[in-house]
Parts: sequence; C-alpha cells; structure tokens
Amino acid sequence: MGLRFIIGPAGSGKTRYIIDSVIEGLLRDGPGMPDSAALAAGPSGVLSGVLSRPPVLIIVPDQATFQMEKAILEDGRISGFMNLQVLGFRRLCLKVLDETGGITQPFITPVGRSMAVQSILWEHKEQLSVYAPMVNYPGFREEVIQALSEFNAYDVSPGDLEIVAAGGEERPPFLSQKLRDLQLIYRKYTEFLQDNFLDPDDYLKLAVESIPRSDLLRNAVVWIDGFSGFTPREYQVIGAMLKTATQVNLALCMDREEIQHPPRETSLFHPVREVYETALALCRENGVPLEDAVILGQDGALPRFKHRELACLEAAFRSKDRGPWQVFEPPADCLNPEGIPVAPGGVQLISTVNLQAEVEFAAREILRLVREQGLRFKDITVELRDLQKYKDLIEMVFTDHDIPFFLDLKSSLSHHPLAELVRSAFDIILTDFGFDAVFRYLKTDLVPLDRELVDELENYVLACGIRGKRWLDEEPWQYAMQFLAEDEEQPGAQADNQRIDAIRREAMSAFSRFYAMIRNAGELTAEGISLALYDLLMDLGVQETLARWQEECQERGDLISVMEHAGIWDKVLEILEQAAEILGPRPCDVETYALLINAGLEDMRLGAIPPSLDQVLVGSLDRTRQPECRVTFLLGASEGDFPMKHGERGVFTDEERETLLKAGVNLEPSSRLRQLHEEYLVYIALTRPRDALYISYPLGDNDGKAMFPSPVVQWVKSTMPYKETRFISTDPPGTYPEDLDYLAAATVRGVAARRLSLMRQGISPGVVWEEVYRWMLDPCRVQQSRKILSSLGFTNKLERLGETLSHTLYGYPLVTSISRLERFQQCPFRHFAADGLGLKQRQVFKLDPLKTGSFFHEAMREFVREVSVCEQEVARMEQEDVLEIMDQVVGKLVPRIQDRLFLSSFRYQYVSNSLGALLRSSARVFLEHARRGDFRPLAVEVPFGLPGGVTPYSVRVPGHGEVLLRGRIDRVDFARLGSRAYLRVVDYKSSRSKLDLLEVYYGLSLQLLVYLGVAVSKWDELVEWSALFPAHMDQLEDPARVVPYPAGAVYLPIHDPFLKEHGPLDREEAWLKRKKKNLKMAGLLLEDMDVLKLMDTAASGYSDILPVHFTKAGGVGSNSSTVAETDLELLLDYVEHKVGQISADIISGRIDIMPFRRNQQIACTYCEFSPLCTFDVLVDGNEYNTLSNLSRAQIWEEIRSICRGGE
Repeated sequence: MGLRFIIGPAGSGKTRYIIDSVIEGLLRDGPGMPDSAALAAGPSGVLSGVLSRPPVLIIVPDQATFQMEKAILEDGRISGFMNLQVLGFRRLCLKVLDETGGITQPFITPVGRSMAVQSILWEHKEQLSVYAPMVNYPGFREEVIQALSEFNAYDVSPGDLEIVAAGGEERPPFLSQKLRDLQLIYRKYTEFLQDNFLDPDDYLKLAVESIPRSDLLRNAVVWIDGFSGFTPREYQVIGAMLKTATQVNLALCMDREEIQHPPRETSLFHPVREVYETALALCRENGVPLEDAVILGQDGALPRFKHRELACLEAAFRSKDRGPWQVFEPPADCLNPEGIPVAPGGVQLISTVNLQAEVEFAAREILRLVREQGLRFKDITVELRDLQKYKDLIEMVFTDHDIPFFLDLKSSLSHHPLAELVRSAFDIILTDFGFDAVFRYLKTDLVPLDRELVDELENYVLACGIRGKRWLDEEPWQYAMQFLAEDEEQPGAQADNQRIDAIRREAMSAFSRFYAMIRNAGELTAEGISLALYDLLMDLGVQETLARWQEECQERGDLISVMEHAGIWDKVLEILEQAAEILGPRPCDVETYALLINAGLEDMRLGAIPPSLDQVLVGSLDRTRQPECRVTFLLGASEGDFPMKHGERGVFTDEERETLLKAGVNLEPSSRLRQLHEEYLVYIALTRPRDALYISYPLGDNDGKAMFPSPVVQWVKSTMPYKETRFISTDPPGTYPEDLDYLAAATVRGVAARRLSLMRQGISPGVVWEEVYRWMLDPCRVQQSRKILSSLGFTNKLERLGETLSHTLYGYPLVTSISRLERFQQCPFRHFAADGLGLKQRQVFKLDPLKTGSFFHEAMREFVREVSVCEQEVARMEQEDVLEIMDQVVGKLVPRIQDRLFLSSFRYQYVSNSLGALLRSSARVFLEHARRGDFRPLAVEVPFGLPGGVTPYSVRVPGHGEVLLRGRIDRVDFARLGSRAYLRVVDYKSSRSKLDLLEVYYGLSLQLLVYLGVAVSKWDELVEWSALFPAHMDQLEDPARVVPYPAGAVYLPIHDPFLKEHGPLDREEAWLKRKKKNLKMAGLLLEDMDVLKLMDTAASGYSDILPVHFTKAGGVGSNSSTVAETDLELLLDYVEHKVGQISADIISGRIDIMPFRRNQQIACTYCEFSPLCTFDVLVDGNEYNTLSNLSRAQIWEEIRSICRGGE
C-alpha cells in the first residue's frame, strides 16, 4: 500500500498519464478479457482468469465516468476490459456495500428525503423558535436539507449541535436558537431513518467500515482524477482505500512550485493544496508510505496546447500572483502588416450587444469551425459560470442553428404534465372543484380528451359559473348563458347543453372514481391515497400516453424530452411509495398528503447522459468536467459573473461559520474562501482547449441595462496587448466576407429580411444579402420565402373593404346602433372587429359593470311601470310606498338573474343587497323629481328598430341610400304646455357622466341626442306606448293635436357617492347629504324658462336637480347646460348629419387602424382588440386620429357652417 501524487498544471497531461498507465498495466497483466483457453474451460475458467488479476479502479466525479470510459476505449490499444472499473465515489461505495452486505435498509431517495424533512417541519413547527415562521416559505426546505447534508458530509451529529448550542461563549445573535432548531430537525430526521431507511449520504460512512473486507479494493490499484476538493466523509473513504489497496494514485492540478511554499489562502491552487496537505495527513495517520510523486509539465511546452497563445495564457495566469508575468509577443512571421496575428485559433475576445447576440455569435462560429476547419461538434465545448442564466437562450439558438448539444444540467421535472396532473387532482378535492384546479387537470393532455373539447367546456363553465360537486351531477347540465331570461340571445351564445354534458362526463369519468375512493373511504391512510392515485393514473392510461410522447419526441430528434418522459413515471411512483412509508399506517387527511406529495414533486430532478457522440457539450465551470477539446467558448465573462461574486449561502452566515469552526464544528468554507477559490475555476476555464479560446461578454442584459467586462478580460488584454476586441451586433455588418458567417439555414431568411428592409431607407443591404435574395427567389424555395419577403413591404394600413364586401358583412340597407357608430369613431378597426367580424371576449359568470347596468335598467323599468300604473299620482305618493314598490321589484328580479347569480354565494347575496340599497336611493330620487316638476314618464325602455318596438330611425346617406338605426331608450319624459308636448330623454348611468359638446362634434357621444331625435320623430308611436301609463293619459287629451318639441336629453346617475365626515351619520342624515349629489341630472336642456320650470318648479339659484343656474332676473346663467330652441334643432340636424357621415364610411368599407387621441385620452386604453390590430405608431401605416381641442364658440361655428352653409 502507498500513496503517489501525480502533480502538474492544467494541460500537463495528468489524465493522459493515467490512461496510458492503466492501459499499459492492462496490456501487461491482461485486460481481464477471457482468452480462448479460459473460454474453453467454461464459466469457472473465465471467472478464475479475471479474479487472478489485480483490480484497477479509476475514481472520477460522477458526471465524468462516461467521458473517462470513452477516452480509454478510444485509445485503440484495447478493445475492452473487465478488471478495470471507472466509478464515482457514490457508485464505488454502493458496489462495496453490495459486495460486503453492509446495506441493511433501503436508501431513502432525495425526493423521499425532501418529503420527510417537510413532514418534520410541519409536525414540530410549534417547537421551533427562529425557523417557525419559515416552515412554509418556498426554498426553506431545500436550505434545511442542504444543512443536513452538510452535517452528514462533515461528520457532525445532532449531539455535536446540542453541545455547541449550550456553550456559553460569546457568539453572533440567534446562532444558539438556530442550532437548537436544526438540532431538533436533525434528531427527528435521524429517528425517522432509524430502522427504516438509510440517508443518501450514509453510503460513504458505511463504505468506510466495509472497504477493508472488499475484494473490489483489496490489492487494487486506484487512480483518482478530476477533483479539486473532498468532504471529510470522502477523505475517510480515501483513508480506508490507502490501507486496503496496493497503490492509490491521486492526480492534483497544481505545479511543483506550489508545494515548495507554505499554503496560502490567496494562492491560485489553494483548494488543491488543501487536498494535498490532507492526503499527507491521512498517510501519516494510517502509516501509509508516500511514494515518489510524478511531476508533469516541468520542462518544455505543456502537451495540451497546440497554439502558443493558449500556452502563454496558462503560464501567465499561473504566475500572476507570484510576481511580474511575461507579456506575450507573437513571432513576427505570424503578424500581418498591421501587427495583428493571422494564425487561426488562439485567444479571441468578443463583446456583444446583449446575451442573445452573444449566443448567436457562438452558434455561427461553431458552424463555421465545423464547416471550414473540419472540426467535429464533440471537439467544441461551451462553458459558463452561470449556466441557468443562458440556458433558455442556448436551447433556442442552438436548436434554430441545428447544432447538436448537451446541457450538463439536471432538469427539473416539477412542471412536467404528469406532476401537474397529480397536483391538480388533489387541488380539485381541496378547492371543491375550483375552476383553475379542474382545468389544470384537463389541460395536462394526460386526460383522454381532445384539447378543443376542453376549450369548449372551459368557455361553457366560465359563462355559467359552474363549480363544486355539480361536476359530478347525475342530472344533465342545463344552464342558461343569458344574464336575464328576457335578454336577446347573441349569435353563438347559446350552447348545446347535451353536447357539453357529454364532454363533461367524459372529462370526469376517471376522476369521479378517484374522488369516490377518497370520499367513501372510512379512515384514510397514506397507503390508501397512494393506491387511489395510482388507480387514477392507470384509468387515464398515463403510462401509455407517456410512451407515445416518447416515440413522438424520438421521431423529432428531441432525445432529452425522450429521457424526461421515460423517467417521470418511475419518479412519480417512487414518490407515492415513499409518501406511504413516510406517513406510515396512521390516519392521514388529503391536505397533509397533498402537501407532502407536492414537496416531492418540486424536488424531482433528472440527470441525463449525453444522447449523442457528436455534440457540443454545454456546462458550468463548477459542475461540468469538460473533456479535452479543441475549441472552447467561454460565455458570460462579465463583471460579477466571471469570477462569480459569492455571498453568504445556507442557514449560517460567514460569522457563524467562523464561530462554529472555533467550537470544533467544521463545515463548508465561508463565502470569503469560496470567493478566493473562484480564481481556480477561472484558471480551469482558460486552460480547457487545445486550439482556440473564445472569451465573450455582453454589454447589456435582456432589459437593456449596461453590463461590464470581467476583470479577467482586462487581464487578458494586458497579457496580450495586441489583442483587439471584436464587437458583434445582432445584425450582420453588411460587408463581405464577414456576412457569410450569418448564413445559417434556420435564420438566413429572417436576417435577409432585416437587411433587405434597409433598402427602404436607401441603404444597400450588402452583396451577400443580394445573393441570398436571389437564392430565396429560386422556384423550389419561393413558396417558403414568400411570407418573409412579404414583410419587406409590410404596412399596418388596411385598405377599404369595398361596398360589396361591406354589404356582406353589415347587410343592406345598413342596420346599426348608435353605440356601434360611436365605436367606429373611436377606431374604425375596432368597429370592424366587433361588429363586422363579430369577435368578442368570452363570457364570464360574474357581475361586471355591463351586467350591473343591465340590472339597474331592468329594475328601473319595472319600478317606473309599477309606479305609473298606481291609482295615486306619483308626486302625492308617500316615500315608504315608493320604497316598498322598489323592494318588490328587486325581490322579483333577483331570482331571474342568470342561474340565480345573486343567490349563488354569500358574496353575491351581499352585492345584491348593496345594489338593492342603491336602487332604493334611486327610487327616492325619482320621487323627489316628480314632486319638484311636472315632467312624467311617457315610456320606458323604448325599443326602436327591434322586435315589438317602434319602427327604426331612418337617416339618409347620400350615395348609399339610407341607414336604419335601432336601440333602446331608457326613459322618455313629457310635459304639456299648451298645444306643445315637450319631450325629455333620460339615460341611466351607474356613474356621473356629462354631455361633452366636443365629443358630440367628433361623433364620440351621439346616443343621447339621437334618442331625443327618435323620441320627437316617433311621437305618434310613442303615444301608443303611453297606454302603459294610464295615470298620465289625461295630459295628452287629443294626441293628434299635440305637437312634440325637444326639451332636452339628460343623464340620471344611479349611484350612492361616498361622504367624507368626521363622525357617523344616521340614514336620514346621510340621505340629505347625498341628495345634492344624487339628484342632479347632467346633459343638455332647452333654454326656455317655462319649460325649465316644468322640470323644477322651485327654480332659483343653482338647481340641485338640473344642470341650470337660474338668475335673479328670471333668466338662465351663462354656465348652464342649456341651448336655445333654434340651436337645439340645429344640433339635432348636425347629429343626423354625423350619423350619415359615419354610416357612409362604414358602407364604403373603411376599416383603418386609427384610434382617436384627445389630450391624454386614447381609444386603445380599454380596447380588447389591441393584440389583434398590433397598433404601433412606429410602424408604417399606423397613426392616431388626433382630435383638436375647440372652444364652445368654435364648435357652434363649425356646426352652423355644416348645417346652414355658414349662417
């Protein structure tokens, strides 16, 4: 037995020396492959031949075992071996334990450990002090597991923690409480494992005791390579091997000069030097002789580096902390006339505009190296310090460029559809069939139901508000989709209930059995729940679906997904088994089981082996053992990332770790020491390749924030001052031959389109892209290129549809509503999308402002009708009578709302009570108006152009015939003055609104005045409606002799404003204070004192029910919302003219994407079609319809100019 060091800097050939030595030994002693004589002797002869030769073991990091085996077989001198084994520490220990019988219980899996720790945290939460509030915090469980693994790896027991926690010396605050909490968790975890499981980290401890009895290591020759540090447990394994094996060879990456000086924390090779010193101590402790070390790389050039710059870089970085290093100057015959090296390879410095440009450059350069220099993909590696930061970009870009690659990163399976299926199955039970849980379950695609059917079912459930156990009803679903039973059915709004019910039953078929098993079980246990869940997975045919997905991914060449789909099934079954074992036979509720299962699902990881022999290896510096390669791309060489800036991690701060170390508890190094060890990782990164090293860094992150190059980049520049940094943008420079690097099949069309678009600005795209354009026009490619080429002339301006197509969309003659015309004025495209194409947002079962308005309108309609048919005139009615009528109306209306919405939950019952109180307030307002004036309702909810209503309002459109308007007027009031009947239109609003004359002028607010015009022009028909109100018929006498005149149009708010008071108010006080805000109408009225006094008989000063100021002289103030009779008629004529103008644009097919903008107000703010139109002022063809601010005088001047030719 003995220990021999193999020492040499990076690139000195340590691994090569090990491979050669092993192969030579196998050739000398025989590789262990049976010869013909042994084969002739039968199995016993083969076995005796193998066992007669000393075993050879190569110990490398777990992720490097495949690489080492591959390198040995690629040597060519041997075709196979049996006496040689390439293992990691974990696999070595497990083989020893399998051989010697040291495993008495099964190992708990990492997922099982996670579940067990979470269970302990929940169970003992009340006993924790510092960590009690953090038990359910995301990530806390992982921190605790990391601490337990650290304790195990560094041979720290719960008793050690208890002793240190009880110590009386001065220490950082909360350290004692932390130690007590961790000691409790650690002890409970150890008790849980006792007689049940072995911890995943226990294999090292058990193997140490078994190695002396193992034939695998007895008289073996052991080679250890690829490590820069070991845990105390691993050192114990090495110590046991030193006493058992014939020889242990330990390869360390450092130079001879390092061991000639005392250890220094700031030394480049300090982490490796610690290994060296600890190994020497193990030899002394165990009485193991130290053999002469093999020192490599002392004389001459290091064998790895084929380019002088790389050798120079290694030597300079190795000596930079030992004094001045030599600045590299290339030989004169390698320089061009400008003094720049022309030999390919060496060190390349690259700066890019952002991370994506950096990855795209690497992809293009990889393809160039393979295409032009004959490299294989396996000769190229990509290294990063923070792989997670670049992971998605690398996957996207390398896939687009058809570069085979392997990400050396354990992939999380927590978001796999099967994991989501398990989660959502329990969430359905725990949330009582909550909408999100049900459709997360259905959208995993593991439920045998077509996704289109799932979408159809989702729309129905959203519209009808289905939840709870109605999903499992035996009765068929028959739900209404209209808010009010009397509402008009919109096209497509009525669902096929029978079809939907069939889809529902198919969707819930398997789950209903699972639900019954859970709910009908007498006393639930974890084992029972696991079995029920397993039955659900089998009923759904999950295993068969995963197998089908594997085949589909195999056909696409997505081998990583193949491994994920193959591994997830066993992982989930493992979780179910371990959940049953962890929770045991005691009773268990669904919530506890679900929380535990979720903890396991979150920690599912899958480590994959490279699925191909020829691919680019992408890995992180701290995990991946990169194979010997020819070219390395070092991405992300930015300040703070390379070297990485370390902070405190884990449950202990650096100060606490120092305190524990003084108390005899040795744990992982502090962040300060880890920061110093980053230099070693930088050294390893710079010395990987043989031929070329690309060091790149982005100048900006994904959000455009500035980034700066790493200090390593500055150091490289100082070592090689002649090096120039190439700047790479996202687009090619437009010069030949540089543009040739951008010719990747997956992206060439998109890049060509961007370059060719420069021609619109008068800029030449470059000769390369002119040739690409001709290539794209080739008959065999033009169809594929057509969409890309069409983008060159892209404009977001839409041409008119034409009258024929317009008639097809909107019908002839055009039948429309005022709200549609106003929508057209807001943006023609919005009108086209909503009213031409019929697009709409999906219906949701909830009380939104639109439905609230419908409820108010229906309630006020019924209320006014009930009041008007009373024998007693409304002005003489008592307040209590009016409120009672309103209560009766609301009481009848609430059950008629869509599927009894207001009765579906306590929340909606509260909402209905609140709306009822608001309507009671509106009833009081109605009564107050009746008492103060002589105007009375003539008709309510008057439909025109609709079935059962008055005839449509016809407007002549020059050149296009006529347009027919339809709609519904909330209320028409009237008052008799001589032979005139003055009409006032009232529109209910749930918030305060005003009639803006500028919006009327621009056609954005036409409804109120058009309704007034309809009321006047449809007088005779309206009179028939007045038969509904016999209490007011006596005022009409002979309707034929009464001439209708417009009295105005107003908004009546239905709302209950908040009051700011210093103390509580009783109901009557509150009403009196709200009265002034609630009563006042807003709109436009006829400036006629006689008519105004019919509206407010107590007219004086500022009216509290009308937007009018009555002067002392008996007139109307200038700030009143009134107009003279001639002006009101003129305004009605203008509104009719505007309706015709808008209708003409609609009929002619105008669909411009041109939203209006007025000051800060734009039509896009609440538009639901923004994702469809993609309006952008930076895109050609898109601009706002900017509305100028005109004074009131200017507006009237324009109106007169249009209607009277300038009078």
